Amino acid sequence: MAVFEGSRYQNTSYLAITGKDLITRKWLSPRTPIAQEDVSQDWVMHTVVEGEDLDLLAYLYTSENASKTKFWWIIADANNLLWPLDIAPGTELIIPLRELSVQGLR
Repeated sequence: MAVFEGSRYQNTSYLAITGKDLITRKWLSPRTPIAQEDVSQDWVMHTVVEGEDLDLLAYLYTSENASKTKFWWIIADANNLLWPLDIAPGTELIIPLRELSVQGLR
């Protein structure tokens, strides 16, 4: 399975299994998420307002660089968010600035 550059699965290994139909399918191996203790000292706290999502926050905190919206998962990992599309207004999030600005994490 090809993953796009910057994906949280970019450097993840995968397992290839060939079925009885002789088609090889790939399954990604689990990856270790970024934890709050892994985040550098360069971070800010953000209080979510109505209409914000992680894509928008990744965009806003990377100098409005549209190509960086794909790094929404870094914010999700750092805040231990299981379902990142359901963030209530008033939720406080750690925004790991260095991790957002650097590609090829881990």
